[in-house]
Amino acid sequence: MRRAKLLAAVPCRCPEEIKKTVEGVSQICSIDGKEILNIDIYSFTGELVARYFADREEEQYTAYVNGEWKTCSLNNVERLSKGEGVITGWCWDPDICFADKESEKRCAEYLGTYSVDRWECHIRSDRTTRARIRKRDRVQAMMDEVDLVPPAMEAWIQNEIFPENYLFFRRQGKRFYYSCTACGAKSWQKKKLSHNHVSICPKCGRELQAKSRTHQINRKENVTLLQDFRQDEWIERKFRAIGTWEGNEKRIDLLEDIRAIIHKPGTWGKVWYGQLHEADECEQEWWDSNPINKRFGTGYLYPGNVQEVLRGGPLGNSGLNLLAEQRQRLEVNNFIIKYSSQPYLEYVIKMGLTNLAADMTNHYWNLGAYINVHAETGKELLKLDGNHLNRLRQMNGGFVAMKWLQYEMKSGSRISAESLEWLQLKDISPGDVQEILKELKSVNRMVNYLRKQRIAPKNVITIWRDYLRMAQEEGMDVGDDIVRLPKDLKARHDELVEIRNARADRVRIQAEKRKYARLDKGIRNMAYKRYCYETEEYIIRSAANCEEIMQEGRALHHCVGSHDHYMENMSKGVKAILFLRRKNNPDKPYYTIEIDVLTNKVLQCRSEYNRQPDYNSTISKVVTAMIRNLKREKVEITA
Repeated sequence: MRRAKLLAAVPCRCPEEIKKTVEGVSQICSIDGKEILNIDIYSFTGELVARYFADREEEQYTAYVNGEWKTCSLNNVERLSKGEGVITGWCWDPDICFADKESEKRCAEYLGTYSVDRWECHIRSDRTTRARIRKRDRVQAMMDEVDLVPPAMEAWIQNEIFPENYLFFRRQGKRFYYSCTACGAKSWQKKKLSHNHVSICPKCGRELQAKSRTHQINRKENVTLLQDFRQDEWIERKFRAIGTWEGNEKRIDLLEDIRAIIHKPGTWGKVWYGQLHEADECEQEWWDSNPINKRFGTGYLYPGNVQEVLRGGPLGNSGLNLLAEQRQRLEVNNFIIKYSSQPYLEYVIKMGLTNLAADMTNHYWNLGAYINVHAETGKELLKLDGNHLNRLRQMNGGFVAMKWLQYEMKSGSRISAESLEWLQLKDISPGDVQEILKELKSVNRMVNYLRKQRIAPKNVITIWRDYLRMAQEEGMDVGDDIVRLPKDLKARHDELVEIRNARADRVRIQAEKRKYARLDKGIRNMAYKRYCYETEEYIIRSAANCEEIMQEGRALHHCVGSHDHYMENMSKGVKAILFLRRKNNPDKPYYTIEIDVLTNKVLQCRSEYNRQPDYNSTISKVVTAMIRNLKREKVEITA
């Protein structure tokens, strides 16, 4: 619509009487042979304050208000004409007040809807849809320009990322029927095959791990591909590679998730996310939103064309190609983004410390406390002397190994290569064991002790730290190896916890002696003898007093003894606390049961740490039999 011609149209006649602040009058104008809806808005003084025009053929609308042209809804035109602000986003607001019914009817007949607002909403919706379609087509056209995954990358994934093969078998009589994923052979032999043992395929002669308890194995890895894109851009593509071994086949599925298009010579660009959960490069639908919460993550970088793509850019000499060639797992996208602020990564990589470079990329953002970012040499950078730097390079140590070597320099203690390897493998840093080293002094003795424990090293450290603290508070000599290096650490820790909790309960009972004496009397008076029950393996009996309930809670690490309301309810005859024990060890707590005395309904039945071992197979049957026996006795008493 040409605005000059619209404004030249003769305005509508001003209403004789204006009852509202502003009112509108409509007319159909003929402009360049086309019918245009014109709504003129008058103030209560009779002044023409705004003109609104709508073209139903071209699906356009515009307004002249306060001496300016505006492309906004009729409701906002009315608000502007009254000196109010516009409303953005969706907001319910009735249409403008028309001076007469004829004007309102004329608008509805022209637009084909019962309100101008509804017609405008339809126009905006159509515009949004068309814009989205145009954007979708542009994005799809851009994505179609991306080259397909090179065949060499598929072969690299097959041979380097998923090199393993399996010999699946099943036994039938004296025959072992097998299928080999390496050569595709399917046959049988009389020679024995064992699950998880390395065997030789009779057909291809390869050594393979034999599997009988499963006939399908899946493994996933993230893989990143860098490619040239257009004349002045390059692209980072993240795939999920899924290896499947089933029957006599090995299959690799390559599903693409994310693409980042980066302008040369930059390291930051536009990210496009795959909208489908699992789709290959040809099926995936791309958009700039991320509804499935996809991430680049840690994975492998295809080394075949890295140097070629990065040549001439800021990452050309970064050493990223060396990390790719050594199949180093790292967050490639993190490396690309962070390299400009951490150029020392190049020196770390070229010193042969690829594990350290990967650790710096994957896990550590604030490195200033551990390295000298302004250093000019490798020794100054890592805060190590020549001897310790050589040790780090020989083992290709990561960030944990570097921190232990820094600790060795400061403390003067000697850490063996074996201990250093183990600490790096288990990801244990000096800060994790600071309190332990304060007492033990020797890192090697600490490692030897940790390796002998039967639980995970991280859990051992937590238990050991708590044990030493409690032992010190109990007045024990933590400098004595018998105390600080107990053979069964967890058992000694639990003993100390029991001693301290028992003392706390005694103090608690002593502090409120009258209260617990009253509760004990109520529990004894109730004397739930009818809950005594036994089978060949188990016995069930009622708690005798408050102290027993507290001991039960401490032993099983649940809350039955920590809250007085359990004892209060039992003393009042409302609930019953029962102990289920094994007959061969009747003094060791196993299950605690809470029962409603009136209904004989089991409210809780829990073992150590609120777990339920053997509940579905055994314990539930014992408890159900006890309840059934109670109901039978109640019927007999009533009769």
